[in-house]
Amino acid sequence: MPGSPLSLRNLSVSACLLREGWEPAESLSTTAQDDVVWGAWRDSAPLPDLVDEIRTHPTFGDVLTAELHQQRRPPAWLRLLGATTGMPSTILGGEASGAVLFCPVPDDDGVLRWIAWTFGTGSRWLRRPATEPRFGLMVALNLVARGAVDARDLGLREVAFHQPSPYPQRTASRSARLTPVGGFRLDPRSDLLAVIAGRSGAALLGDVRGGRPIQLHTDVTSPDDLPLLSVDLLAYYHAQDYHAAFAWVDNIVPVSDQLVVAKLRQALADTIRATPNSPNVDVLLPDDFTSRDDERSVSYILLPHEQKRGACRTTLTMPIIEALIIGATADEGLDADLRFLDHAYAPLGPATVLECLTAELELDREHYILHDGDFYRVVPAFIEGIDAAIDRIPISAIVLPPYRGGREDTYNKDAGKAMPSEVVVLDRELIRLPGEAGIEACDLIHKNGALIHVKRKGRSSVFSHLCFQASNSCRVLRSSSEARSQVTDMARTKATDPKLFQAVAATIAGLSKYGAACEVTFAILGDWRDRTVRNLPLFSRISLVETTQAIESMGFQPTIALIDQPS
Repeated sequence: MPGSPLSLRNLSVSACLLREGWEPAESLSTTAQDDVVWGAWRDSAPLPDLVDEIRTHPTFGDVLTAELHQQRRPPAWLRLLGATTGMPSTILGGEASGAVLFCPVPDDDGVLRWIAWTFGTGSRWLRRPATEPRFGLMVALNLVARGAVDARDLGLREVAFHQPSPYPQRTASRSARLTPVGGFRLDPRSDLLAVIAGRSGAALLGDVRGGRPIQLHTDVTSPDDLPLLSVDLLAYYHAQDYHAAFAWVDNIVPVSDQLVVAKLRQALADTIRATPNSPNVDVLLPDDFTSRDDERSVSYILLPHEQKRGACRTTLTMPIIEALIIGATADEGLDADLRFLDHAYAPLGPATVLECLTAELELDREHYILHDGDFYRVVPAFIEGIDAAIDRIPISAIVLPPYRGGREDTYNKDAGKAMPSEVVVLDRELIRLPGEAGIEACDLIHKNGALIHVKRKGRSSVFSHLCFQASNSCRVLRSSSEARSQVTDMARTKATDPKLFQAVAATIAGLSKYGAACEVTFAILGDWRDRTVRNLPLFSRISLVETTQAIESMGFQPTIALIDQPS
């Protein structure tokens, strides 16, 4: 159990936990299954005739072995050397060897779970959906946190995490020496921890690394050692030692259980059918098809079976989604493909209905969110804290024209035409400072000096880029006289009303004084019927809270404007 020491030797081992309902044979990839040689170990002896019995009626102490030897094609550099230097062909080939040893271990509820120990190339044979995604992470967290009072006492060598913003990516940081978690570039509110490596707090265990598998060094003298080691690992998996320093890792957890995912998909479809325009479900444009530097963006939306020549739909609303879901099964409706075109009617790519939705759902007293097609379990208190911070952001008093569909740049131009004496359009105008990439000051400047940043309601990764842009703009406008001068020149060129320019220039000039008030407005375009800013995706709300707090610290006044479509 967690208190028992594991002996330390130089053998590197790796272990995964199979998900409930998965059996050893089906957990192996299809390419490996045909070549596997199965064996069995019971009562300290190899008993190959017991393979079928252990598969169907496993008991603790059994070990099911899977061994594979495959001819490996030599890499390209070896083939080149063989062809050009006459290198003997005996070293050009090779054999890939590996093994997976499966141990049935009783879980807390008495159900046997399979732990798979991999050796050689064995780790490549396990199908990813067959294994618990956070098994190694939780084991490593508990081992590293053992004996630590808080995060300052922890010794980590590596941290890897998924960043949903400003662009979805996985980031890994390594340290040459043991470092507390605060020494890594990790935001506990939004980054999803994937891997940690560090010094174990358990006696004699040394360094561990955990993500999907747990990797450690220990002594294995025979297969009889593995069931006992498996009991230890399963106990570490369920332990709570990590809570003192890592409780935040449970704020947002990807849902890996496919049975739960199926229930959530059904609950989502049922909610859409039963409660039209439900405030718990919203639709987003998948506006991350193209790179930041690509001028193309979503202009037209094609529903299933619609032809490109008839493309005229410029917005995606919940009534459209409801029509697709009603009359179809949950899978048919949520997996239906929508296609997206740019302004020249060229295809940008498809996305399923599910990938275009954001939702908050409750199931079996647990709280879940839908984000970019994936479900996450979220601690309700965490959401409440984010929403409380969102509620403190004022709604702007500025009245902007309604949103009639289409791209942000089209809206900005139309706003300039509709309000020529009230706003200056600076969309795509960049501040250029030595040593820095171009920075967009804002999309619109109001006559009261408000810097307005405009974005369609879309995916969190794109919205967070808006937040990143706003924060950068505030930073340079507060610190650089050259940046203020450039924005003043932009306004002079773009303003059609002299009084409007004078008002804007006076506000920009005043930014040299830290205490000078300047509003920064996040204007979000979309269908806002019966909805509030709380209906933004959770990761967008997190980005908004973090950004508004950052620009407030620079002396600005953040506000929100929800730009609805005409009824």
